[in-house]
Amino acid sequence: MKIRKIYIKNFRSIKKEIINFNNPLYPLSLVGENNVGKTNILKALDLFFSNTARDLTKDDFLNPEDDMEVVIRFYNLNKWEKINIGEANLIDEELYVKQVGKLNSKDKLKYFSLRVKKEGESGSEFIKSNYEISKNKFIFSEKIENCNHQWFPNPAGASNFLSGFLPEFLYVSAIDDVDNELKIKTNNLFGEIISKIIKKLEGSNETIREIKKNLEDLSNLPEIKDLNQSLTKELQSIFQNISFNFEITSPDFFKIIQDYSESSIEDEIKTKPKLKGEGVQRAIIYSIFKVYSEVLIKADVERERSLIFAIEEPELYLHPHKQKVFLEALKTIARGGETNDLDKSDQILYTTHSPNLVEIKEYGSVLIIKKEGGETAINQINEKIFGGGDKDKEEFKLAIEFDPERNSLFFAKEVILVEGDTEKVSIKEMADKIDLNLDYNNISIVECGGKNKTRPFIRILNGLQIPYTVIIDEDPVKTIFTEEIFVECDNCKKKVKYMCEECNERIKSKNKESKSSNDLNEIIKKEINEEIGDLNILSPDFEGVCQKECSYKTPGHGQSKPFNAYNYFKNCQKEDMPKTIIEIIEDIKENLTDNVA
Repeated sequence: MKIRKIYIKNFRSIKKEIINFNNPLYPLSLVGENNVGKTNILKALDLFFSNTARDLTKDDFLNPEDDMEVVIRFYNLNKWEKINIGEANLIDEELYVKQVGKLNSKDKLKYFSLRVKKEGESGSEFIKSNYEISKNKFIFSEKIENCNHQWFPNPAGASNFLSGFLPEFLYVSAIDDVDNELKIKTNNLFGEIISKIIKKLEGSNETIREIKKNLEDLSNLPEIKDLNQSLTKELQSIFQNISFNFEITSPDFFKIIQDYSESSIEDEIKTKPKLKGEGVQRAIIYSIFKVYSEVLIKADVERERSLIFAIEEPELYLHPHKQKVFLEALKTIARGGETNDLDKSDQILYTTHSPNLVEIKEYGSVLIIKKEGGETAINQINEKIFGGGDKDKEEFKLAIEFDPERNSLFFAKEVILVEGDTEKVSIKEMADKIDLNLDYNNISIVECGGKNKTRPFIRILNGLQIPYTVIIDEDPVKTIFTEEIFVECDNCKKKVKYMCEECNERIKSKNKESKSSNDLNEIIKKEINEEIGDLNILSPDFEGVCQKECSYKTPGHGQSKPFNAYNYFKNCQKEDMPKTIIEIIEDIKENLTDNVA
């Protein structure tokens, strides 16, 4: 069973939002500044799956006069889940479960499932439109209708239903008790690892088989036999044809390990893990996830219930390179090892402030979370930004694969998109000269790898509602020489009536590229969402503007263009910078001031 969609209403800072697992075989990352509501999303899920009897407080409600609701749409149920949950609770083999909480209610938290009402039944009214936020934010199947469906309480017996049939929810908070994570339990990650190892060993390990046989043989000890005979004799003095039998059965090794195991860390002193520093504790949790991903790859035992991991800021105390390794471990867990098999995979949500833990190519699995008017707002891309046959798709993936710095756009308040490294280093230095600290103001400059690769970035920024400025070259079309007189060819200097065939073909080819470039400018212009985006076309190009408007000179043959630009703008005065580009940066600075105001 996997989550397809989540609906949260009136919980803490969340008024009404929907979250999509667009790629269930990839972790879902929650990105945003502190105090915007990322943790509230995880807390809402923790409340849903914990089946707690605790009283809800006023702080749990955005509006204490209204109910709190969490609705989860599940799919990919296996045969065991369908049998135990009951086909009657399913709609097109999907399961909809709603949790309702009321302030100061004796009933505390109630659970409902949505299904077709049968004749004579009466559930709670279902109004489909109440759950619609926007075109791309809708939790229910289009087949579900108000008149045919109702909410019915306590699906399959709510307590058994939550604890026995739904996925297990494991929450690792930013400040967690590592000792709790290392306890051998059926509902934590370390317990899952031990459980898998035990299941694998019980049938193949000679030592375990020998222990189990010896324990079973204890039932044949004379003392045990005498006990059974004595108790049987006494019982038969009261009831005839009755006997008593005490025997020692094969042990549950998981239970034994639960009761008789402990963890410790030894450096200079052997202590419990919780007595070590926070860096060591988080490293232990990181290591458990890493090992679990490796166990999944080797595992040949399937379980009935899948897991959902909710992790707060997994990058804490991890070296940047280890953060990347950790992301790979999470991706392996989400894939179910190396199988890409939904039945073996686990779902993962995590909050993060690290560009090392997001990937721009998986834009649909990134939630941008902001606070607007004191309420949490979620932006997520729920459609593909490429058409099915768009040739740019693979080029875009290749371009971003080797430049993780581009992932920083998810964390930016504003993004500046440029064609190449020369513009990137130049604009950074120019911004410093006019006292615009890009890092302080959460502005990212993203080098797109060429004009033709700016469109995917624009589409992502449009989808996530992140403000942006695009700076591209005009690349004007040159005129082809066709005058019917004898002239000196501009290229080869020969005297010809028409431009010689070789040179003419070469120039036609260049002009074709320029024409294509101008067409691309128009295409890019149409991509811009004018409410959040701004397009600036430099004529004839970035270097041409710099040469015309200041003392900047293009580098000689074999010299680095980005280094030449960096060296010039790092050392020049404000008055020696190109006015056109400075005006663009000034507009960005002014917009930041307006937004703050």
